[in-house]
Amino acid sequence: MCIRNTASVGLKMKKTLSPQIRTEADIKFVLEKESFLKVSRQTLYTNCCTSSHDSVKLIKFADDTTLIGLISDGDESVYRREVDRLVSWCSSNNLELNAQKTVEMIVDFRKVTALSPPLALTDSPITTVDSIRFLGTTITQDLKWEPSISSLIKKAQQRMYFLRQLKKAKLPAQMMVQFYTSIIESILTSSITVWYAGATVRDRHRLQRIVRSAEKVIGCSLPSLQDLYVSRTRGRAGRIAADPSHPGHRLFEPLPSGRRLRSIRTRTSRHKNSFFPSAEHRLREAERRSGTEELSGFTMSLRSSSSSSAAAAAANAQHNGSSGHHHGPQSRVELGKKVTLLRGVAIIIGTIIGAGIFISPKGIVKHSGSIGVSLLVWVACGLLSLFGALCYAELGTCIQKSGGHYTYILEAFGPQMAFIRLWVELIALRPAAIAVISLAFGQYILEPIFMPCAVPTLAVKLATTMGITAVMYLNAMSVTWSARVQIVLTCSKLLAIVIIVVPGIYRLLTGETSNFVNAFDTSRIQLSGMPLAFYSGMYAYAGWFYLNFVTEEIENPEKTLPLAICISMAVVTSCYVLTNVAYFSVMSVEELLASDAVAVTFAERVFGSFSVAVPVFVALSCFGAMNGSLFALARMFYVASREQQLPAVLSMIHVRRHTPLPAVFALYPVTVLQLFVGDIHGLLNFMSFMRWLFIGVVVLGLLYLRYTQPDLPRPFKVPLFIPVLFCLTCFFMVFLSLFSDPLNTGIGFAISLTGLPAYYVFIHYKHRPKWLQRGFDTASRVLQIVLEVVPTD
Repeated sequence: MCIRNTASVGLKMKKTLSPQIRTEADIKFVLEKESFLKVSRQTLYTNCCTSSHDSVKLIKFADDTTLIGLISDGDESVYRREVDRLVSWCSSNNLELNAQKTVEMIVDFRKVTALSPPLALTDSPITTVDSIRFLGTTITQDLKWEPSISSLIKKAQQRMYFLRQLKKAKLPAQMMVQFYTSIIESILTSSITVWYAGATVRDRHRLQRIVRSAEKVIGCSLPSLQDLYVSRTRGRAGRIAADPSHPGHRLFEPLPSGRRLRSIRTRTSRHKNSFFPSAEHRLREAERRSGTEELSGFTMSLRSSSSSSAAAAAANAQHNGSSGHHHGPQSRVELGKKVTLLRGVAIIIGTIIGAGIFISPKGIVKHSGSIGVSLLVWVACGLLSLFGALCYAELGTCIQKSGGHYTYILEAFGPQMAFIRLWVELIALRPAAIAVISLAFGQYILEPIFMPCAVPTLAVKLATTMGITAVMYLNAMSVTWSARVQIVLTCSKLLAIVIIVVPGIYRLLTGETSNFVNAFDTSRIQLSGMPLAFYSGMYAYAGWFYLNFVTEEIENPEKTLPLAICISMAVVTSCYVLTNVAYFSVMSVEELLASDAVAVTFAERVFGSFSVAVPVFVALSCFGAMNGSLFALARMFYVASREQQLPAVLSMIHVRRHTPLPAVFALYPVTVLQLFVGDIHGLLNFMSFMRWLFIGVVVLGLLYLRYTQPDLPRPFKVPLFIPVLFCLTCFFMVFLSLFSDPLNTGIGFAISLTGLPAYYVFIHYKHRPKWLQRGFDTASRVLQIVLEVVPTD
């Protein structure tokens, strides 16, 4: 087999007259299987046959030999002389080579190549091939690894069947892990240090899907292939560096300064992704992170007052593990599963029900034209939102990773589109959305104090900043207390709705139904406004997807996630419909549209002076929406950092509180900045349609995964018409935004597309300036010390 490169050097390999490879010039491999076709004597002692020149490497097995020769300046004489010498040695040792099974492959990347005369073995020409299989790894003429990776994936998928059978037989997880490690992982990691660095992003995702499928079957986390590749590359490089007799030992020598290793100069990704450059990079990376690892060990000791007491507590916990008791601090730093069914319901209801239903539920009745039709639209939007939530329930149970939209787009369509979604959330959509709901909190929390005067703008912004800070602090300090506060705030929302609904229903039961006469008056229905009515309704229900952002922290997600979604959507739809019925029992359509704060107007007519309590309930509702959305969004940034699309420090958690503290505070500076200097409502108008675009892409990804991965375990599966209908609904809403407001929609698209250059500059392009990388590393270390955070176990 021959490999030819752009330089003037060549390399040839043969497998018993093995493959020849020409690298940086020419490499040839010649392979011959079952070379002992006729054996006069049982002679297996072949180690006495060695190459006589440094440019030729002879690799021998019992009945199989590979000859590798480096060809310089197009001169193959040394290589061909070594082939003749091998033939002569075999003949003198009573070994007959099989010329029919000997093959040659030429790999040549030079711009100008010259045809070399064919290689012959005992007067028989050797067949030239495009690929060879060497020690279970397929090497192609263009040094691409897709065929080898596809072969590994096929083998691993076949063995996944047996792992699922073990699961059905209810074997312990420990035994299934051992089976996975020895039968499946061993296949996926075969020669991984050779090919993984040169694998495409798509192939890496294909390989990692096998690991994730095994995790779902076994029910525990498994080492990622990236981690296995890094550890094995470092281990192999360390052994080479420690062995002076190894031919590659000098490639890992330090420079005279002793500060770093020698680095091979390479220009093509083919060479940069080969073993030695990538191994050298991994060793330098390990050296840079050595300070971080020491810091991790230091911060881990903060769990107890002394290292001895921590060790004793950990030993005591391990000793009592079999009885189910746990003493002392936890031995692992990770996010715990603390989201129960009640807390999951509180997160969904708390984020859906914000200030809108209390302040301005006007969009639907304004565009529908009648009370009856508006109530039907509320019900229909609730049903469509339930369809979308059920689609997310299927995704959340088959892809049990936190991150919501980002994770599902990453799994279905790859890192580029996932990063664009992340970029939109980080720089525009999410800070603006939090700032808007926070402004409503600041306005209504101060309104009882300043009545009957208007609340000063500066006071509103200061109160808003305090509210944002309080939510950030709560989520950073404790997951449990954040969830408890969310339950309390959700109960306060439901109490406020009950306070509105009960008097309204009472008025209807006592015969005050004048506003409902001709509720379905067709003369006032505007068909052209119905799409906008549905758009307003779907926007009011937005928030049903937030529980999927914390999937990894849900107890028994296969059951809890679908059940929490169904309960929450039923409660929210009922609340929205009954609240609007109560409003119409007191106000006509014209009065409702004219009111600046519908709930306040309702309370003034029904409760009189007690209406002063309504702003407090509205403020609590806004605070609950802020808390629920931030609790969920922090996990998206946490997962994105774990996927190496955000700084690594964002995937670290506090050593004692076990909260993703850096991810929680990631939005704080951008949100406060937009609050004081930005046009929040304008930015939100630009970007709001992007929410439905990416939700549609996520549901489209569900359909795509059903087609490409039909065997993916799906504990919860919805009928096909549900994702199809909801996907069409989302794209219709995007089209409606483009049609009704093309300017703002175009600006929103332009802002979103800035994510493309950001992706290629910060994520895809790996060779960033070293001073910039050092700056990132230094900032990470400083933040680790200040925030007392460490990577998860």
